[in-house]
Amino acid sequence: MLHELETYLHIKLDKAVVNKIFVDAEDYSQGDGEKCYTLYRDSNAWFSWIIEGVVEEYEPETIWLQSRFGFHRQKQFEAFFKNRT
Repeated sequence: MLHELETYLHIKLDKAVVNKIFVDAEDYSQGDGEKCYTLYRDSNAWFSWIIEGVVEEYEPETIWLQSRFGFHRQKQFEAFFKNRT
């Protein structure tokens, strides 16, 4: 689904961060608590736009994506997931 999100939004997520999420998920036996990852940051516009992934302590196999700032881009992000349900 991450590739589909990149295509839909015409962006490239940080592959090193995406890989770290999967590595951390496999080594989650320590129970390090909730982790937050910045997958994308665009500060070229008037307002920066950030896509983050959050992995909760009790669900290390699930990543919750959230968009912050970038009003128009955030609307596109929300539309991507709205069309999926």
